[in-house]
Amino acid sequence: MTTPVQTSSSPDSKRAGLFRTADGKNYAFVFVLICSLFLLWGFAHALLDVLNKHFQNSLEVTKAQSGCVQAAVYGGYFLMALPAGLIARKFGYKAGIIVGLMLFALGAFWFVPATKSDQWTGTASWVASRFNLTVVTSAGAKAKLLEARNDIATATAKLATAQKNAPASADATAKASAAASVYLNKAAAALEAAAPEVASADKLAAARAAVGDLENAIGTKNFEKDCATASVAIVALDKASQVTAFASFLLGLFVIALGLTCLETIANPYTTVLGPPETGASRINLAQTNNALGWILGPFVGGMLIFSSGETVNLSNAQLATPYIGLGVVVTLILVLFAFNKIPDIHTPEHAAAAAKHQDKSSGERSLWSQPHFLLAVVAQFLYVAAQTGINSFFINYVVEVNKWPEQKAALLLSLGGMVLFMVGRFSGSFLMRIMKPHLALATYALLNVVMLGLVVAGLGFVSALALIACYFFMSIMFPTIFALGIRGLGENTKKGSAFIVMSIVGGAIAPILMGWIADKHGMQFGFIIPLVCFAAIMLYGLSWKSLFARDMGEAAPATAPAH
Repeated sequence: MTTPVQTSSSPDSKRAGLFRTADGKNYAFVFVLICSLFLLWGFAHALLDVLNKHFQNSLEVTKAQSGCVQAAVYGGYFLMALPAGLIARKFGYKAGIIVGLMLFALGAFWFVPATKSDQWTGTASWVASRFNLTVVTSAGAKAKLLEARNDIATATAKLATAQKNAPASADATAKASAAASVYLNKAAAALEAAAPEVASADKLAAARAAVGDLENAIGTKNFEKDCATASVAIVALDKASQVTAFASFLLGLFVIALGLTCLETIANPYTTVLGPPETGASRINLAQTNNALGWILGPFVGGMLIFSSGETVNLSNAQLATPYIGLGVVVTLILVLFAFNKIPDIHTPEHAAAAAKHQDKSSGERSLWSQPHFLLAVVAQFLYVAAQTGINSFFINYVVEVNKWPEQKAALLLSLGGMVLFMVGRFSGSFLMRIMKPHLALATYALLNVVMLGLVVAGLGFVSALALIACYFFMSIMFPTIFALGIRGLGENTKKGSAFIVMSIVGGAIAPILMGWIADKHGMQFGFIIPLVCFAAIMLYGLSWKSLFARDMGEAAPATAPAH
């Protein structure tokens, strides 16, 4: 473990700059290295929003089931947060970062074999016997079943494109219907080619009937729904392989999450001590701007590489390997960079003095659980991540289903619309914290998001879509601000407190499943009631933080003290 470097909070520190402490040390280069981590985990998280919709298509999971993507990731956060905090406390920041990067790279590279997991016949057969599911063991038959589903999806897309360009001419509609019919015939032929390898006669009969009915449904209002039903029926012929594939991807995401937990547990509090304590909130918001850049690149790259943009629709999972191989290579390079650079383990005398003043008699350390400003930060972070993850997870669904945009364009709108606003909000937030008390900024932004989500739930068409995009600007400052408010004054328990706040990210595992369930039952727009309620609670935390913090520090809140 490296020797701790101490920073001071003397009056001179206010004149020392954002990265230079009162003792003259400048941590700008270290800050740049840490910012690379923020970008990496932002990119990894943003890819989930594309995967969420992709798995609904490729694996025919429901919206509620697709929430398992987020559950795997945020479940990993929940399980790894405390061990990550212990690693950081015992071995220092650098060791924790290296462990995190190693796990991150391992999970990313796992996607290469995972894309072949539907061909793991032994595993699929075990799943079939365990859960009474059907399984096809022939690679050729599996390919034909996928081909049939691709053709059905293409037929749906061609007809939907013609109908969207209303008022469509009779000639254009007829051409689209003819093209759809061609692909439906291809789907039927592909299904018959796979039929000899299908073990379940009942499931095969159901799939044949569902595909056969599609020809008569062309041009009717039920065509899209009937196509979805037929695709599900084809998946049922090889359901065990689909379950195996889904589980293998979730495993890779879980391992990535273990690595991200180490990085977030360390990087977030570390930014607050790379300079004067008074500018800690500004520094963490500036670092989170790089995180926002990752959120922009994730849906953009993922949408381009994963979603189809051509005349045909591809429901294969093979293309998932490309973005994750690239991600794994970049993470490995960053790992090497950290391994060969000095990363100081910084502590502050101010925090140590505060810790000595508020010690727990049994452990000799200040008790975290006796401080409401920290406890409620854990709750607020739980609710924020739940809200953000829910919005991210179903943004594409909302735009596709409510506003009738194609998937790739919806992904680009998320990237270049919502995520750009998110980055702008993060960048501007680092300056906002210098002129506005962070807890009041948090409360104000949370209130505005309550209003925006009210418009989303109301289902006002284009206005609701704009409101959904605007949510990203007002979400931007929340994670780093809640983090900075929660760990302020924790002293030598900062790493432990950071671990608990990161642990609260498990909220992201719950909201998507709940929102998906509501959407499956009542429609996509009503699922957004969940984040609306979350932001209302966050607003209350922001309004009450100043009095809570003053009470926890055992003193009255100074009238002019900055609440950074």
